[in-house]
Parts: sequence; structure tokens; C-alpha cells
Amino acid sequence: MTLTQDFAQRIADAQPLQDAAAVHAAREGVLDFLASAFPGPADPAWHRLRGVLPQAGGPARVIGQATTADAASAALLNGYAGHALDFDDVHSSVRGHPGTVLLPALFALADTLPDATALDLIDAYIVGVEAMARLGLALGSKHYETGFHNTATLGPLGAAAACARLLKLGAAT
Repeated sequence: MTLTQDFAQRIADAQPLQDAAAVHAAREGVLDFLASAFPGPADPAWHRLRGVLPQAGGPARVIGQATTADAASAALLNGYAGHALDFDDVHSSVRGHPGTVLLPALFALADTLPDATALDLIDAYIVGVEAMARLGLALGSKHYETGFHNTATLGPLGAAAACARLLKLGAAT
């Protein structure tokens, strides 16, 4: 088994909802992200970003707005909103901001999945944070010290793990 296959298997086999402390931390993380994201659309750059994205609407909610968007646009807008004021979370093992990359992707995806529950989202969020944290620990501080921002480099991998989990994909997928 390769390292990637082992990592994928651990993501698929994880049972994060059995850890009450992890569930509690995840719920606080969601609330923290939302508190950071709601004022984001007041940022003038958020409106410039919105102006270059498709305006036709879609299945995904945009935080703090009455309108919806396609899933990709909603994830981008919500991610921008969550980081606009720079009050978003920091995870020491990640050396970055997991909530601002994981939750916008998960919220947008969940809006396209009619059977997704809040617990499914919490489960996937915990898996995504754990994936980012494990990768952050494996990289150590040198990655960040040489100029890479872990939110940007580990975030897409964590979001992929979280979204795969929300989609209930197996390790082989």
C-alpha cells in the first residue's frame, strides 16, 4: 500500500463522531467561521469578486446574502468572506486556517446533496481538519518558513478529503 493509499484509507475509515471533544470543537469551528464570514460581504473586494462570477444563481447559499450561486462560486465567495477580516481560525498543527477552506467547500457541496445532514457535515469537517493537521505535522515548520502558506497548500488537500468524506467515497475512489 502506498502512502497515499494509506492516507485515503484512514480518511475513509475515520470515526470522528465517536469523539465527543472533536464534535464539540467542530461545532465551535463552524460557529467561529460563520461569525467571521457574515461581515465579509461588507468588504468592497467581496463585491468586486461577486461581480466577475456567474450571476444566474444556483443551489448553494451565499453567507449573509439572500441570493444563491452555483456551488463553485458560493464556495469562493464564502471562503473570501470568512477570511476578509482575518478573524478566522488558526490551527497550530496546520499552521494555517482550516475553517476558511474546508467549510465553504463543504457548505456548497452539502447544498447540492439532498440527503446531507448537519452531522454528515461535522463528520466531514473533522476529517478535513485532521487531514490538514496530519499533513502540516508531516511537513513541519520548514514549509511555512520558506514562504508557503499552509492554508493555500494544505487547504485543497484537506477540502478534497472533507468533500470525499461528505460524498461518502471510499478509499479506492
